[in-house]
Amino acid sequence: MENFIKPPYTNRGVENTTKYPIIVDYLTFSGNFFSFSEIIEYIGLKNSSLKFEPCPPRWFYTSSITYNNEITIMLGQKDDPTRFCVNLSGRGCRDIESFSEYSLSDLIYKIMASQFKVSRIDIAQDVFDESFKISRLVRDTRNSNFVCRSKFYNIMESSDDGIKGTSLYFGKECSNLYINIYDKRAERGFLPDECPNWVRIEMRLRHENAQCFCIKYVMGIDIGELYSRTLNSYLRFIKKSSDSNRSRCPTAKYWAKLLTTSEKIKLLDVVFIDYDYSKFEYYLFNTCGSSILTYLKTHSFADLKEELLNRNIQLNSRQQMLVDNYSTDFEYYEI
Repeated sequence: MENFIKPPYTNRGVENTTKYPIIVDYLTFSGNFFSFSEIIEYIGLKNSSLKFEPCPPRWFYTSSITYNNEITIMLGQKDDPTRFCVNLSGRGCRDIESFSEYSLSDLIYKIMASQFKVSRIDIAQDVFDESFKISRLVRDTRNSNFVCRSKFYNIMESSDDGIKGTSLYFGKECSNLYINIYDKRAERGFLPDECPNWVRIEMRLRHENAQCFCIKYVMGIDIGELYSRTLNSYLRFIKKSSDSNRSRCPTAKYWAKLLTTSEKIKLLDVVFIDYDYSKFEYYLFNTCGSSILTYLKTHSFADLKEELLNRNIQLNSRQQMLVDNYSTDFEYYEI
């Protein structure tokens, strides 16, 4: 074992309490800034040696710069010239750890404090354990010994120069929560006698799920616990059982070893409040103000209230949230 290549892992500042390393392996966020220099300073790279070069923009942005296609910054859209997007690949996340004055943890805290939007975050867990074989996961997947919230799964096997690799996919790649489990040793091109068993479990979160994961993290939930509880709520490998309801089947021992907790967590039980009371008032008076004034000039307030009650008008979740939190003005709200 001492002659094995040691798999690299790091994540300066993003601590976790799991047995196996967990890293942030992709991060995309957006907001508003006036220049590339402001954005570079924001992510802590102003005094770094990294050299950014122009590159083709994506996602309707008008200009873009990149460092080695690992950190890409896009700025300006047709309707909003100050709109920006930062895209950190896995290597880009490692660049932040190595060259930024901020840790990844610091950066996530900054992003959430700035009320920027996180549209994607990938959390990866590396398992170095001879008892956790990708072949076992494949066998249990084919035998339907798992419970997943998505009905879609796929098994992909490949071979490159004699090195065979396998990947498992749960959920659709375009969905807001997507799991990829694969043989990282094979992906890196190592033979079994060159590197210990190395399986990576990658959880990709998009849009609301990505935003809410970050909210929960900055609220103080350990990233290892948060990862494990989210994974446990989405995917679970189970023991064979005669029970036709697989959700009641016990968890397979090899899978239970990954989890720091048996609790489940719903990402969407937290909503980021970009719809605050001031925005509600702006919409009400600028869009509906003339209609409200016309009605009140021809009817009494009591008439208005009676009409609303008689029509059985129901508040949506965001409107009810404003009512519930009007006196406390919470930034976050748990449904």
